[in-house]
Amino acid sequence: MPAERQTDNNQPGSSPAAAGRFPGLPDWRRNSELEQALLRLVITVISLVYLLLVRPESGADRDLWQLRMEVVVAFLAYSMLFLASILRWPAPSGKRRAIGVLGDIGITSVALYLAGPTGAPWYGVYLWVTLGNGFRYGEKFLYFSGAASLIGFAAVVVATPYWHQQKELAFGLAATLLLIPAYAGILIRRLKEARARADAASRAKSDFLSRMSHEIRTPLNGILGMTDLLRTRPLGAEEREYVETIHASGTALACQIDDILDLSKIEAGRMSLETVEFDLHALISTSLRIFESQVANKRIQLQESIDPETPFLLCGDPHKLRQLIMNLVGNAVKFTEHGFVSLRVYPRDRDASRVTLRFEVADTGRGIAEEHLQHIFEPFTQADSSISRSHGGTGLGTAICKQLVELMGGEIGVRSTLDVGTTFWFDIPFEVAESADGEQAWVEACHVAYLSAGEQEGEVAGLLREWGMPFTRIHTLEEARTCLGPAGAGLQGYSAVLIDNLPYDERLQHFLSGLPGRRVAGHAAVVVLGSERYPPEVTRHENDHLFALGNPVDKGVLFNTLHACHSQHSSADDVVHIARRQVRTQAAQEPLEILVGDDNATNRMVLERMLSKMGHHCTTVDGGEAVLHALERGRYDVAIVDRNMPDMSGLDVFSAYNMAHGGKGSTRFVILTADATRECRDACMNAGIEFFMTKPVSLASLQEVLTELTPLAEPVPAAASTGAAEAPLVDEDVFAKLRLLAGDDADFMDEIVANFEKDARNDLRNLEAAVATRDWNAFRDAAHALKGAAMYLGLQQLVELALESQNLERERFEREGIERLRSLQQAIDSALRALQQRLQDGAASPGYGNHRR
Repeated sequence: MPAERQTDNNQPGSSPAAAGRFPGLPDWRRNSELEQALLRLVITVISLVYLLLVRPESGADRDLWQLRMEVVVAFLAYSMLFLASILRWPAPSGKRRAIGVLGDIGITSVALYLAGPTGAPWYGVYLWVTLGNGFRYGEKFLYFSGAASLIGFAAVVVATPYWHQQKELAFGLAATLLLIPAYAGILIRRLKEARARADAASRAKSDFLSRMSHEIRTPLNGILGMTDLLRTRPLGAEEREYVETIHASGTALACQIDDILDLSKIEAGRMSLETVEFDLHALISTSLRIFESQVANKRIQLQESIDPETPFLLCGDPHKLRQLIMNLVGNAVKFTEHGFVSLRVYPRDRDASRVTLRFEVADTGRGIAEEHLQHIFEPFTQADSSISRSHGGTGLGTAICKQLVELMGGEIGVRSTLDVGTTFWFDIPFEVAESADGEQAWVEACHVAYLSAGEQEGEVAGLLREWGMPFTRIHTLEEARTCLGPAGAGLQGYSAVLIDNLPYDERLQHFLSGLPGRRVAGHAAVVVLGSERYPPEVTRHENDHLFALGNPVDKGVLFNTLHACHSQHSSADDVVHIARRQVRTQAAQEPLEILVGDDNATNRMVLERMLSKMGHHCTTVDGGEAVLHALERGRYDVAIVDRNMPDMSGLDVFSAYNMAHGGKGSTRFVILTADATRECRDACMNAGIEFFMTKPVSLASLQEVLTELTPLAEPVPAAASTGAAEAPLVDEDVFAKLRLLAGDDADFMDEIVANFEKDARNDLRNLEAAVATRDWNAFRDAAHALKGAAMYLGLQQLVELALESQNLERERFEREGIERLRSLQQAIDSALRALQQRLQDGAASPGYGNHRR
């Protein structure tokens, strides 16, 4: 379980920002003991300076002055020790506070005794100590300090001739030490009650938001669930536009609800941080991928620049960081109509174990006027009212970002110029992770094309071998250009083309100038070494596909750079067309018996339709007791149960089921709730429930949970291999499942076949390149990719042939490579003909294709 840190805004302690910049030190702005210790030290120093200025030359006055100096110096030493204690043990301590009160009162009393008439003004220190402790630490310390002050002053009056002569004044001052603390106690009590009322109001607000979230999410689940289902149906252009508008509006409403809940949790001090290891490069790459379709539609560029000296294995809260990046980048994309949006990351401060990173999100949008910048981080605030009308939004995004950054111990700011653009920046401290379990895996998967100036391998090649990173020597820039695309080395292609100290001539200039403005998904990045010899425009890091490093090569910087190249390259392979992703999951998962328990009829209907669409068998009931009765009567693989039902909550249902079966029941539970708070999630986890879904539920999220919940069956088991010659051309069972998923939507099947043909032709080109270059590993990679593409369509003969090619020994590859290539080409052609024939047969069958658009 990840470690968590709960912030407590009611306790004095260190502020996140200060803790981030100066680890281990408390923040004087929030630590009352530290503030009081600093004031004590300042007053003591002022007293010392005063005594030095009025030093007498000789006589009895000099002896008295000497005594006073000794007292002040002793108090100075006491003040410094007290301050050191707070710095060493910053946690609040009642005993230390009591010692501080007694020390302050005691020294003040001694000073009054020694000073005589000239020390009378120091009487005010009693009130300062009494009221200061009372307002800082509460009534208990107010009365304790008042009693100590009264006792100390009474002792001075009894022991000092001057105060003997001023009995009336002494009596009045003693009464003041009684009355003022008593009145202050009333004020403190009222303040405490007002604060309690404010806290109660804050809790009531949070409860209200939680309840309203539930009440809004429940009907919203019906709206988004039904539109999700409608989007899979064949619709006319006008009807589809209506459905997309409803879905977009519902999604926007869900996001705004999440924003309000996030802000509420932060303000109430209930937002917690987790500390886990994460990969910064992968986090940024996957976060920015989400915006690719938006920037493509607006025809703007989305740029990314990560300084090579930035460590990528960090410890912190990746979810909060992703939320920050997506919020600021999303705003930038929304308000930019031309030009670019860029994310830049670089280290601001670093030592062996910690690093403070600066994140900058810049855009070429409309900009923000100077008078609006000071309010930009306030809740429900936008630069002007026209923004809300034209772009929508609640004005909570930047307010949440500010709160999150400060929660993580960082700082945030903005600079902007009207009609030029805006840059939001934030600094966050992280721990630097030493290693990660998956480090060797990415190193082995990072394929590098290496081009050096001479024939001999240099220091860089030695580093690649030391890391175990596979690389291929290339000899010309023409080869390097070929390696940039996905056809350069099999399935994944190269992650990076490494150019080692090539002279900057016309050919290299032409090569670098031909690079695209934005790295194409799945293509290799370029890393040039010896960049100090290149013109500045080549090395200014304006895009995410060119990294320029100087000499001598820093081992850590090069390692980070290659990891960034691989993260950007491999993440593109995770993006699958939604139709293909659903088909792959459906083809690999057997139908499940699923029980749905929810007191809301709309929710039951939505879930039933979604599950039926996925090919599962669904039974619905309307309450917790009905769920238990159904589980007693029948066997279910999964039970999806609403957390809040009138008769019995989902958690109670789960507990009762476990108790009845001794904790060995076969049904897996998924809790469905409209409460998206972490407290609700933690309650489910503490009860023993692994899977938790918040409303509104989408097809994709439901499929993801079911896929994770249940073991997947292999579409074509390897053990069942019968050889390519004996295997059927098409597995009719798999193809029938695809037809079942498609329903009446014939375009769905057309799209699946078209996507397969595109992938297969690309894999075939990779196979041809591998045979031409006698690259055994690339041949096996391409055969593996072809096998995977064929498997999900049930093209069993092609699967068997690709599997044989994938397992081909190197010697046989060198002898039979061309023959294998021809066999695979013929098998692909046969498979495509068979697929087209089945599509035609399906189109001619009754009822099929009546809804073709």
